[in-house]
Amino acid sequence: TFDLFHAGHVEALREARALGDFLLVGVLSDDHSRALCGESRPILTLTERVLGVAGCRYVDDVVIDSPWDLSADALSAMDVDVVAALRVDLD
Repeated sequence: TFDLFHAGHVEALREARALGDFLLVGVLSDDHSRALCGESRPILTLTERVLGVAGCRYVDDVVIDSPWDLSADALSAMDVDVVAALRVDLD
């Protein structure tokens, strides 16, 4: 969700960028973030989170309201060859 963007996010994005020549980052909607993380999340709005991610030097583009699970069709449509995911255990 990239809520409260911090140095750990930057490091993860740096590592992801090293896997290829273009880094496309998905940011979940506020509703999707709430469904995954609870009613008190996200703290920042979707716009604020997108701007934080887009401002990172390692990020080439941002997918706004991206899906949590990426289908083969979606990856093909975006010409994605490698997927790097930062996932948190929500249990």
